[in-house]
Amino acid sequence: MAVTPAGILESLQMMVQRFSEVAMVDPVVAAMLTSGAIFVTVSVAVFGYLTLGAVVDALVSLVPSSRQPPSDRR
Repeated sequence: MAVTPAGILESLQMMVQRFSEVAMVDPVVAAMLTSGAIFVTVSVAVFGYLTLGAVVDALVSLVPSSRQPPSDRR
């Protein structure tokens, strides 16, 4: 089964439509969906931020620095 961009967009539209139908059933269900979406969004954002920081730190350590470490002359 080949995945096409058109198929992904169609599935996304159907998913939004179904979630909207479920959310309109009861205010408690809508609140649960909203809190779940917020929880997942915050988790993904924090994980992405930490991952990006680790990647940048790894790349920066590969670049040679022009600074020399302090010499220990006495």
